[in-house]
Parts: sequence; C-alpha cells; structure tokens
Amino acid sequence: LHNQNPMHVNEAQRPSHTDAISFGQDNKLTPFSKNSLTGLQFANNLAILGIVRQPTVASIADWLVHNERLGAINGLIFLGFNIPMKRDIPDASIRKLWIKAAFQTVYNHVEMNMSLEQRTQCHFGVIFVEHLLCKVSRWANVFHTAGLNLSEVARAELTVTSSPLAKVLR
Repeated sequence: LHNQNPMHVNEAQRPSHTDAISFGQDNKLTPFSKNSLTGLQFANNLAILGIVRQPTVASIADWLVHNERLGAINGLIFLGFNIPMKRDIPDASIRKLWIKAAFQTVYNHVEMNMSLEQRTQCHFGVIFVEHLLCKVSRWANVFHTAGLNLSEVARAELTVTSSPLAKVLR
C-alpha cells in the first residue's frame, strides 16, 4: 500500500484489522503493548478510515478472548451469556467459540432491530457492536447507583416520554 491512496485499493488487498493490532506490538511501540485497548482503538480507527479491512466477528472474538476483563465481555455476561473465563477453561480456542457465538447473537439481534437508516447513521458493524457491549455493564452500574432498575426504566421508556431516565441524564 506504500504511496497508494487506501480508498483506491481493493478492500481484499488492504491489511486486516488484526494486522493493524499486531503492527504496534510487532514494532514494540509502547502504547500498543500486547492486547492493549489502545491497539484495538488504533486498528478500529484505521478500519473506519478505510486503511485496513473492517474487523469480523471472528477477529474481534480473537481479541476479546485475550481481554476478558474489558467491557465487551462484561457486557455479554451482563446480557446473560455464559462466557467461560481463562481460569475455568484455559484453552483460548474453546473460549473464543463461546465469545464468537454470543457476539454474533448480539450482532444479529441489533442488526435485525435497527432500521437501515439507523444502521447507516451509526456506521453499524463489528466495531459498533463491540463498543455498544462495552457500555452495557457501565450503564447498568449508572442505573444501579441512581437507584433505578434497568427493566423498570425500559418499561417506562416504552410508555412515558418523561421517565426516570431523565434523572440519570441530568
């Protein structure tokens, strides 16, 4: 890709999202230590810019299996998925299957329940779903701290325009 505009390069010829994550690690760049969130965000930004290919569910599951303490895994667990941890199942390839299946389920559900316009506005894809999952458990904690039950807030949002959610967002 040297001296080429990435927007004029066939997507199949662009480096993968995983290649972008590995770049910082392979070159021993300090902010890109093994399995760092900075490395993932760097790769995500390159994918958004079209410099590398978008991540796939399999490639993000491969990253997540080595970062079980970060938000997306917590989001999957909060949603009720039984995601085995390294201490339970040391074999990463087996844990990755669980993560991939759970992530794909969330991806499919969100994709089916958003309109084309909404998906376009949000740049829907693997990056969007990973980012969304990172926020699930964090927002659950916000509701809990505010003394609100997430299910009750959701029900109220369906029936009333002024809801307990307004208290949290003030």
